[in-house]
Amino acid sequence: MDSRLALLHLVRRMGGVEAVAPLLAGGKRPDTLRKELTGVPGYKLGLDDAEQDGQITANELAQAEREFSELVSAGQAYLTRLTAMHQAGKQGL
Repeated sequence: MDSRLALLHLVRRMGGVEAVAPLLAGGKRPDTLRKELTGVPGYKLGLDDAEQDGQITANELAQAEREFSELVSAGQAYLTRLTAMHQAGKQGL
């Protein structure tokens, strides 16, 4: 599975682009994130440049690290919400 497809699956599990986009730096718009993840011409993730030409510049690496850390942060927030929901459900037993 390529990195874009893996990210798309992760975003879907986290509630979709509408839920994840606002969590990214600068409050990315859901339609922009959707286009980046689905490969619409003119929209790309920072990882794309490095994967396409096989060369990774310092700027490309920094951008990919930022984007990845934003997704990890959003994933952690998602897991925190799931844990809270789980704990709340256990208290009702």
